[in-house]
This record gives sequence, structure tokens and C-alpha cells, in this order.
Amino acid sequence: MTFDSLTFVVFFIAVVAMFNLPSLSWSARKNVLLAASFLFYGAWNPPFLLLLIASATVDWWLALRMAAARPTNRRKPWLIVSLVANLGLLGFFEYGDFLRDNTQTLLALVGIDWQPATFDILLPVGISFYTFQSLSYCIDVYRGDVRVQKSLRDYVLFVGFFPQLVAGPIVRYRDFSAQLHTPRRTTADGFALGCRCC
Repeated sequence: MTFDSLTFVVFFIAVVAMFNLPSLSWSARKNVLLAASFLFYGAWNPPFLLLLIASATVDWWLALRMAAARPTNRRKPWLIVSLVANLGLLGFFEYGDFLRDNTQTLLALVGIDWQPATFDILLPVGISFYTFQSLSYCIDVYRGDVRVQKSLRDYVLFVGFFPQLVAGPIVRYRDFSAQLHTPRRTTADGFALGCRCC
């Protein structure tokens, strides 16, 4: 689903309408945004939605471990796991074919005929954005710059929020967290401003 398609326009109008139902609590409104984000990302390739959820869940759990670590110098192993997991995931999808082909070429130079299996890796849309966004959160928790997010739902919403998921920018948690905690509704002025900025 691309931003310039009629499908997206219909999707966006439906999300705004559901988000502004008068009977919904703030928690229910966040559920609407999370479901919309899942639908938006999963419409392209559903298995990659599972990858996004798994990646965000791992970083959420690692950040909880970092925040609970006493003394604070015990946070570093959890940060290292986050770095390895995130950069390894990104490296596999971004550079897996490149590394395989170059390894095959280098081995051929020394007389080794290695015929690796082909991966035919399909790059998940937005993987760089959500990986670095999630990683920046773990780094901020490690440094003590932000409080850990105890709600998995809210954290996954931060990582997978559909308006910026596939096109960026990479958003820092400290810039987004107020939007998770402060109840919001669409206002006429805000809607007009949003339309003008498009």
C-alpha cells in the first residue's frame, strides 16, 4: 500500500474515523493505531510483519533488562545483544547476497569451488528505519536518557507507527513518547494543518 494510492486514502480515512469514535478510551485509540499499522505493513508482505513484531519485542525485552540491571555497568551485555541482533538482522537482509557472492569469489581465487545455496532475499520495506529506531531506543535506555517503556503494545506502536514506518524519518523515543502518554483527538485545526502539509 503506497501513500499515493486510492487504497491508502480509503485506509487513512477509515483509521481517522475509527480513531475519533467518541466512545473510545485512549487505550482503545492506541489499539486502533496499532491495528492500522499492522494492516498497513502486513498488506505488503505478511511474514515481514512478524519480523517487525519479533524485532521490536526483542528490543523491548532487552531494554527492560537494561533498566533493571543493578549496578548500571551490568547493562552493557544487554546492549551488546541488541546491537548484534539488530545489526545482524539488517546485515542479513541488506548484505546477505553481497557477502555470499564475494565469499564465493574470494574462495575461487584460492582454488576452492564453493557453490552456495541461493537466498533470493527479499528486502523488507522499511527495515532500516525500524531497526535503527528500535536500536536508538535501546541505546537511550542504556545511557539513561529515557525511561523504559513497560507496555509492549505502546513500544511496538512506537516502532511500527504507519505514517513514518516505511518512509522515515527515524524517530527518537523521547520525541514520540509524549504522543503515547497524552490522550489525543483529531481537531478541525489539526486536520486542516495536516492537509496543508501534504
